[in-house]
Amino acid sequence: MNKPTLLAAALWLALAGPVQAQALRANAAALPTTGAVRGAEHIVALVNSEPITSGDVRARLARVQAPEGGSLPPREELERQVLERLIVEKTQLQWAAEIGVKVDDNTLNDAEANVAAQNRLTVPQLHERLQSVGLTPAAFRTNLRNELLLQRVREREVDNRVRISEQDIDAYLREHQQSAGADAVLNLAQVLVAVPDQASPAEVERLRTRAEQIARRAQAGDDFAALARGFSDGPEKQAGGQIGARPADRYPSLFVDATRSLAVGGVTGPVRSGAGFHILKVLDKRNPKLPETQVTQTLARHILLRPSAQLSPQAAADQLARWRQQI
Repeated sequence: MNKPTLLAAALWLALAGPVQAQALRANAAALPTTGAVRGAEHIVALVNSEPITSGDVRARLARVQAPEGGSLPPREELERQVLERLIVEKTQLQWAAEIGVKVDDNTLNDAEANVAAQNRLTVPQLHERLQSVGLTPAAFRTNLRNELLLQRVREREVDNRVRISEQDIDAYLREHQQSAGADAVLNLAQVLVAVPDQASPAEVERLRTRAEQIARRAQAGDDFAALARGFSDGPEKQAGGQIGARPADRYPSLFVDATRSLAVGGVTGPVRSGAGFHILKVLDKRNPKLPETQVTQTLARHILLRPSAQLSPQAAADQLARWRQQI
């Protein structure tokens, strides 16, 4: 669900039609209470000295809707769930204030405009609709700001828990490359050590040894094009061994399988075919239908000073400025 839809759904009561709002108010009035005076507003929970009242619970219950094709739990269980949710939200809002998460007025204005557009209204029309159901624009904006704060806190908590290792990245890249299949475009170069049709076992072994020596030189960093021009028996030797860019399905499956796990610049071989021993280098590997797999990674560190009774905001800012200058 996108942000405007989420916010519009969360504030459904404020945007409901008059008949719906009246029905919900009737249901809210019937909410059982556990205070000394039935129906009177009283405190049902304290979250770090901040109260949650029975009125808060009734207001939230009025906004609860049954899922499509489903039903709501019994009233008593629903009240318990709503109260627990309010406690969690109150805790998260307090945490947002403690760690300095804020929603500026421009962001709030954009969100308000999105809610209005989601309901096919202008902002002034939205305010009129809110007032018609007893919710002032100021109260609406407070609710909206809280929704945005909660969203930012939750996103921050998720980000703090996400850990992507180098192994995860390597696994993704391998899967990404393997998923290319026949859509991949390969550009390979080769050094071919040809084996005659009637070669004796001793001759085959001698040519294999030669191919292995060439492969070791290529893998050690020797210029592959120079090796191809000097030792290859293939028709593309004068081009530095370049076979050319073509779809993977136009290469021998032997070549595709041998280079499947190689990154660009990788060398493999010798690979035996009916023509002889092939040393292969990947010059390019891409899939026009998939995004590039090159990813820029950033490693960041930070120093955090929290103002306290012993450390004023100005003193913290001055200390950070001195540390920045030293760095």
